[in-house]
Amino acid sequence: MKPLQKTSWFAIAVSVVIGFGIGYLVQTGLSSAGSPPLIPPYSLPATLLTVTAIVLGFAIALRRSITGANKRPVNPFVAMRVVAAAKASIIAGAVFLGFAMGILIYFGMRTVAPGADAWWPVITTALAAVIQVVVGLIAEHLGKVPPTASDDEPGQQSPGEGDEVPKALPANRQAERS
Repeated sequence: MKPLQKTSWFAIAVSVVIGFGIGYLVQTGLSSAGSPPLIPPYSLPATLLTVTAIVLGFAIALRRSITGANKRPVNPFVAMRVVAAAKASIIAGAVFLGFAMGILIYFGMRTVAPGADAWWPVITTALAAVIQVVVGLIAEHLGKVPPTASDDEPGQQSPGEGDEVPKALPANRQAERS
């Protein structure tokens, strides 16, 4: 089985660019329609930080099981879910960071800048998104399982890998069929 890859910086950068485009285009569309600008509520950064704390809590519990500080065995399905949640946290945080940056750039390019009550929610969203990306990277690292003996030796195969299907039934099974 191929080991799970770390989240690449390229994927994070692409997510930020996509979020930036969405944020900037939403603000441009609202402005061209004569609507007020979109200002994220303070509940958005609070939600991002809550999700971040939950993912970090699961990652720390998983790491304690991996290192043996916790006597419970590591459930591979739980480990995979924690790492997948960390990856999702990284990508979602990057998209929200880009979204907030798109809004901030749009605000900065306006001839009449909005008041401080419009800037602070966007800035806190960007900071919460940065925290989510960093903590997601840490959680992804905490979920890394150390290599086993079969992983160290390249000639070794895992059970089930490379096993050939028998071409004929064994002699005792052929006798049963007749």
